[in-house]
Amino acid sequence: MREVPVYVIDDKEYFLLNKITKNLDTYLYFSNISEGNDYIIRKLNRDDPEIMLPLDDENEVKKAILLLTNRQLEN
Repeated sequence: MREVPVYVIDDKEYFLLNKITKNLDTYLYFSNISEGNDYIIRKLNRDDPEIMLPLDDENEVKKAILLLTNRQLEN
């Protein structure tokens, strides 16, 4: 069995499901441990990759979802 790191975001615990980097942007896809239908997407700060940021706007959300969808279709 593989250990999966747990991240606390907004006082909730999440598993990291996927990490995708494209054009200098790295997106992190999380699932809530307690609520399986609660997903969030964050991106890493380009200047300090230890910092996770919310996405800028609806267009960036669509971009991140499209990246994940394309990744799933490739597999």
